Amino acid sequence: MALAIRVKKEKAEEVRKLLLKLNLIDPTHLPSSNDDFIFFPIKKSIDEKTKQDIAKKFDANFVEKRMKRKLIQKFSLPHFDMIGDIVIFEIPKEFKDKEETEKIKAAREIAENILKQHKNVRLVAMKTGGVSGPYRIRKFEVILSRGDNSTITIHKEHGCRFKIDVAKAYYSPRLSYERRRINSLVNDGETVFVPFAGVGPFAIIIAKSHPKSTVYANELNPDAYKYLEENIKLNKLSNVIPIPGDARDLAEKYSNKADRVIMPLPMSSDQFLDVAFSLAKKNCIVHFYYFTNSISAAEDVVKEAAKRFNRKIEILESRLVRDYSPEIIEVVVDFKILD
Repeated sequence: MALAIRVKKEKAEEVRKLLLKLNLIDPTHLPSSNDDFIFFPIKKSIDEKTKQDIAKKFDANFVEKRMKRKLIQKFSLPHFDMIGDIVIFEIPKEFKDKEETEKIKAAREIAENILKQHKNVRLVAMKTGGVSGPYRIRKFEVILSRGDNSTITIHKEHGCRFKIDVAKAYYSPRLSYERRRINSLVNDGETVFVPFAGVGPFAIIIAKSHPKSTVYANELNPDAYKYLEENIKLNKLSNVIPIPGDARDLAEKYSNKADRVIMPLPMSSDQFLDVAFSLAKKNCIVHFYYFTNSISAAEDVVKEAAKRFNRKIEILESRLVRDYSPEIIEVVVDFKILD
């Protein structure tokens, strides 16, 4: 049996707020109700004077009542990426060094809770390593699904749809804000280049919002490039030009064509700043994404590259995109090429 306060429904919200303020609600049980009353579970440590004051003020009664226990998780759900109907999570730190059987047991519990709480999720996978290789592939292990283990999904973002196989191509929903931010900066009619375009999120969102613009989307990974082409059709666009292969090949063919260059390859975009300088018209704006330990360090990389390639630049804005690890952050530096 649990201690509860019985209060008329019309006074329930006022009582609830007071109980929360006084930290008197028992977190191990759930409230209940009948036709006329709400029953809030109360901590048995409440003193008699407080009980009397609340009962008098709200015409309430304290009773012993059988109440449902609240299910308390052994650990909270970790942060996860939701891509379409697929979730990829990272095992909490407290389980990383455990034996494999204990780690898998924890992973299954997390996956079960995700499926229980998110009815639109079909498959749950656990991250087993970082994004790696020239094709930027995620490493993960499927833990649970609702019967369909396919890693292909459709992800919706900013009015666009993206088909992707998360086992073969990289997509980060965490960059959704950045894609919206950059999209808002583009002027219709610009010529935009997106090397490292992946399955096309930056390119397609910009092209759909700016029908007079031409967006060149380059991708090295053949699987990602296949989905880039599919996504252009899926979103019924004619102003995205897909280009397969190495971003370095853009420099000569498209020299002095870009009003804007977007470089979403934070692990090695510094190695391609020469390509951005080559693509750029006068006053071209570049969005440079980079893994580093500080914003100023990312700005220094851009300034040193400009000096090395004898170009004049103006840094417009630098901002933290996200924490990547305890020591590393992802930064974006927006800069204009003045000559």
